[in-house]
Amino acid sequence: IVEDGDCYAVTHNKITMLLLKTDTQLLPVRNVTIEELSDYFLKEVLGDHKLIDKLKITALEMRVSSGPEQWGISRWER
Repeated sequence: IVEDGDCYAVTHNKITMLLLKTDTQLLPVRNVTIEELSDYFLKEVLGDHKLIDKLKITALEMRVSSGPEQWGISRWER
C-alpha cells in the first residue's frame, strides 16, 4: 500500500488498484483474516469503557464471517 495523492495504490498479483483515501480505512491488523478482524472489532467496541459499564455488559462475542460456516470468533468476559 502506497500513498498516491488523494489515493492509496494497492498492488496484488501485479495489478494496481487506486482507492480514494476518503473511501478507505486502513486497519491496524497484521493480516486480513476473519480471526484478525474479529479481534480488531472486539477491541474497538471494548474501547468505549463508559458504554460497556453503562449497559452493564459482562461478556461479549464478536463474530466475523467469510462465508457459510466460516467464522472468526473473539470473546471477552469481565
